[in-house]
Amino acid sequence: MGVYKLLTPRVSYSSKDLSLLDLHDSNLESANRTGTTLELVFDWAKLAHLAEESIAEPVILGQTTLTLAGIREEGFKIYEDDAGAMRDMPLGDGASKLELIVANKLPAPTTLLITGLLNEDAGSNWAEWRVAFTDCTIFWHSFITRTEWLAGKLSKH
Repeated sequence: MGVYKLLTPRVSYSSKDLSLLDLHDSNLESANRTGTTLELVFDWAKLAHLAEESIAEPVILGQTTLTLAGIREEGFKIYEDDAGAMRDMPLGDGASKLELIVANKLPAPTTLLITGLLNEDAGSNWAEWRVAFTDCTIFWHSFITRTEWLAGKLSKH
């Protein structure tokens, strides 16, 4: 197997498939909205495995696009203090200031919760972005295995 592979898009419609995606330490490069569809582009991501390619170990993806369709509810909040008080932030402002993803979870089968670090003029804050959706698609152009990544190889965009 070569270091880089081109794949057809990976499509996921269930929380089981989306739960394989790990965005920890990735950066949100863009967030584009068309109607009830939200396209999120991350500089990289990790999948728990690629069973379709007979790869049981985690794989590191190059630039990754997560498209959430049929959005029915969405909210962006930031922590105001150490006690956990939160305030709402307009979605566009929050997405544009989100710097680093800390975690992504599925609190319900079709609800994605992204937590991360948000930078504002007054300083940095922790943020939560919650999106309820109907369907999702995960797309990437290249990947490497965790073993290759640990050996110093990088996945292309």
